[in-house]
Amino acid sequence: MSNILIVEDDRMLVEIYQKKFSSDGYQVETASSGAEAIKKITKNKPDLVLLDLVMPEEDGFEVLRKVKQNPLTKDVRIIVFSNLSQEEDKEKAAALGAEGFITKSDFTPQEIVEKVHEILNIKTDDESQISKQEAAPSDNERSVKNGKRILLIEDEEVFADVFKKKLSETGFDVEVAKNGTIGAKKIEEQQYDIYIVNMSLPGHIGADLIDKIKKAEDKTDIPVIAFSNSKDDLGELKKSLNAENDLILEKTKITPSQLVIKVKKLLEI
Repeated sequence: MSNILIVEDDRMLVEIYQKKFSSDGYQVETASSGAEAIKKITKNKPDLVLLDLVMPEEDGFEVLRKVKQNPLTKDVRIIVFSNLSQEEDKEKAAALGAEGFITKSDFTPQEIVEKVHEILNIKTDDESQISKQEAAPSDNERSVKNGKRILLIEDEEVFADVFKKKLSETGFDVEVAKNGTIGAKKIEEQQYDIYIVNMSLPGHIGADLIDKIKKAEDKTDIPVIAFSNSKDDLGELKKSLNAENDLILEKTKITPSQLVIKVKKLLEI
């Protein structure tokens, strides 16, 4: 099993990348600053480091320089993954000893996993020795079902998986609708205790789904969490949502653990 250190200060991205690599059989550690990364690399000597360049305390270039100059860590394999994608950044990273450069915005988290497979020459077919089984939650993480049902309407698989997993682990019964058509059908046919709707669904259907919920006599008072990535959504959302019972959250800036806290507060549990 390969040990990977993910150096990234965005908590949401860390959880997503950690989940994707863990589910592909990697042992994953994380660091949220350059200084922390250097300490963990020196102590644990991971098989691979995924290194963001824009980091607090010490940036990725400084981490690369120090790691490669240290005789104890100079052989640690480092791949830069960053949105700094200028040719000069790539050349500088390579000159400092990076084995690869992945532009984050060009790849989904799953594609980054596959890219790492390629770089490490790890087989990705069914005969791969990497386990595809996610680690089961420990006894301390398991939670008794609280009887509350959630409908998560989300078309991005990575976010749907991460949020569903965390909500389920903390006792909720979570169903996922991966497009607006399925979401609308579930809204009509079933009853839920809270709805979580991605406003970025194709065709602006997110707003239509929220409107559908709020106009249904038996669902008017059911809380809704709207995931919005655009300020353009806000005016339209505020017309439909109830300031006391509903929330507007920026999906890419909330962690699964924070979402659980928000849901529990809305449901008063």
